[in-house]
Amino acid sequence: MFNENCLTYEKCSEMIKKGRAVVDGCKAKKLAKNTYLYFDGESYHVRLWNTDIVSVLPGNRWILDNGGWWTKLSSERINRYSPVVVQKDRGEWFYVLGETVFPFERGKEISRDALFEELV
Repeated sequence: MFNENCLTYEKCSEMIKKGRAVVDGCKAKKLAKNTYLYFDGESYHVRLWNTDIVSVLPGNRWILDNGGWWTKLSSERINRYSPVVVQKDRGEWFYVLGETVFPFERGKEISRDALFEELV
């Protein structure tokens, strides 16, 4: 499944303008409890506690990383802000794309075009 409500580079650019917080010296916007969107000058990042769980790169690309925290909250935030759905089965995390399931890989870069190629 592709999350049409995910954060895009353009959405992040608009959202950060309303931010009043600071993360690592960068302007940030609070998204949810313990979750902030910040811009490092090149990419936007969704930080949960001290982990950048979703990085939004130019060109409709994302990097997903749970930081080794295999928690329900981490997967919920990834599902909310990234283009894919992450599900857990018998302790393992997976990306779900349509009817296809792929093992979750920390730090994997995902592009919108690649996602649609998988669905075709």
